[in-house]
Amino acid sequence: MDHTMWQSSNEGYSWTQIHPAHRFFAIYHHKYADDRAYLITDTFFYTTDTGRTWIRAKAPTPPNTFGVQVIHFHLNADNLIWTGNRGCSAQAQSCHAEAQYSRDNGRKWSLVDSYVRNCAWAKDAEL
Repeated sequence: MDHTMWQSSNEGYSWTQIHPAHRFFAIYHHKYADDRAYLITDTFFYTTDTGRTWIRAKAPTPPNTFGVQVIHFHLNADNLIWTGNRGCSAQAQSCHAEAQYSRDNGRKWSLVDSYVRNCAWAKDAEL
């Protein structure tokens, strides 16, 4: 409720606050990789070692405020889709959700489309 994030590595006997200077909006556990999770702020933090370290990364856009899932996952753990806000400044009339994808766990992003409601990786028998 207060947008803080706390972590325990000993089944809840003690707790450590993660990055207390940030307000967190969501946490996502990677659907296909047990060692990865993502903490969503105005940007995001990720772990690839089950939470031992949290690395700050630059999001391509602020997380969306439309109730759309911010990150979608793929079987290849480095493939991500980010859905964020575009054009949503204080008096903007063109505020919309925009989807971007990354194939390197968020180091580089490429545009998928603008004005999206949902964007996810395609599922196929071979994928």
